[in-house]
Amino acid sequence: MAGFNFRLETVLQHRRRIEEDCQRKLAAALADLTNEKRGLAGFENSRDQGREEFQQKLKSNMTASEMLYYQRYFDQLAFDIADQKRKVAAAAHLFEKKRSELVTALKKRKVLDKLKEKQMTAAAKKGLKQEQDFMNEMAVTRHARPR
Repeated sequence: MAGFNFRLETVLQHRRRIEEDCQRKLAAALADLTNEKRGLAGFENSRDQGREEFQQKLKSNMTASEMLYYQRYFDQLAFDIADQKRKVAAAAHLFEKKRSELVTALKKRKVLDKLKEKQMTAAAKKGLKQEQDFMNEMAVTRHARPR
């Protein structure tokens, strides 16, 4: 509507910018979470391949030094997997936090959108009523005019 001016438009624009910023942060948190999960999967795949290789070596002759090597390798992988699981959990927590912030920002923006829509509807109704009153007044004036 041409004559309508929403007084809180600057606040609404600010809330939209906050919402967009929250969306960007959520996307970054999702990318981090995906990368951390990918890293965990890589460690787990390495562990599984190492176990298969170890099983194959056990069937053939394996020296004590090779067994010690595999033991250290598996210990290090276990440490890396545990560390990566902590990273995944931290990234998941951050993702949920950013998602919650986005939901809050979205709610705040929607409140202002609804208020703007309500005020626009009220302004449109008022404009229509004024137009109808003017038309009624014109009809009365024409009818009451002497001929």
